[in-house]
Parts: sequence; C-alpha cells; structure tokens
Amino acid sequence: MSQVEVNLTTTNTSSAVELENAVVEIVNVYNTGDVKLGDREVIQTGSKGNYTLNPVAVVEDNLETTTVNENTVSKNKRHSAIVPQSLDGVKFKITITNGDDTKDVYYADVAPIKKSGSTELVAPNGKWESGVHYVYHLNVSKTLIKATATLANWQTVEASQEIWF
Repeated sequence: MSQVEVNLTTTNTSSAVELENAVVEIVNVYNTGDVKLGDREVIQTGSKGNYTLNPVAVVEDNLETTTVNENTVSKNKRHSAIVPQSLDGVKFKITITNGDDTKDVYYADVAPIKKSGSTELVAPNGKWESGVHYVYHLNVSKTLIKATATLANWQTVEASQEIWF
C-alpha cells in the first residue's frame, strides 16, 4: 500500500479560510484492491471514485493549531493507506463549509505536485508507489492553493515473545 497524508494550512491574512470543518477527498482514485500472497503486489479492483480522508486525532498536548511559518497556520491533518496506482486524473478536492453554511470547493491535481523546496515531482513515475509515505502540505487560501510534499520512510517495529505450551 501507499500512505497518503494531507496537511492543510491557511494564511494568517484576509485570504484565510476556516479549516475546522474541511473535508478532503481524493477524486478519480481506486479505493479497493487485492494483495497477492506470494509477492504482496497490490492490484486495483473495482472502478475509480472518490475517497474521503478522515482527520487524524490530534494529541491535546500538541494543540490543534500549529504555526508552520509566519504566514501559515495548520489546523488539519489526514492520513490513510491507499492502493498504489497511476495519478492520471487524480485530484485532491477540499470542501470548506463557511460560517453561513455556504461551501467553497478547491481542487489540486496530484501528479504535478513537487517535493518541498525542489523542482522534482513527488511521484516521478506518475504513480503512488507501494511502501512510500507521501506527505502533502496543501496551503488553502481564498485566492490560491499552493501544494508541496515530502517523502518519508515507513517505521518498522519489531517484537518478540516467548510462547509456552
């Protein structure tokens, strides 16, 4: 599987959006698959659709709002395992519900997003690879969405236990 993490931020200016009730979806994506037992290859099944990323529980000590830099504030983090697949037509859809119950919808194509501080694509092969953790930082404002991402290794946790019969 691929891990996809989305961190939403907004500006500290008049272009800020309220992220508290944001909904983040991945559009035009396979959200089911089968894992082959021999080599653990993941094969997409079904048809493409939308997948909603659920918010990650925030530890109270870390506070829900953190300053990313002097111009952005983070209020949202989402994380999920996703079937490895091509990014052709895949987009992030961010729906913001305003205080007056109106909704604003923002889209960001996933394939052209570059690594943070680089000109290199996050997914240079045009697909989410198995075993890779993709972290997308989406800065949403009333006038513009800026997207960058980082790659992180998965953490391996090993355990042993004596079992007696």
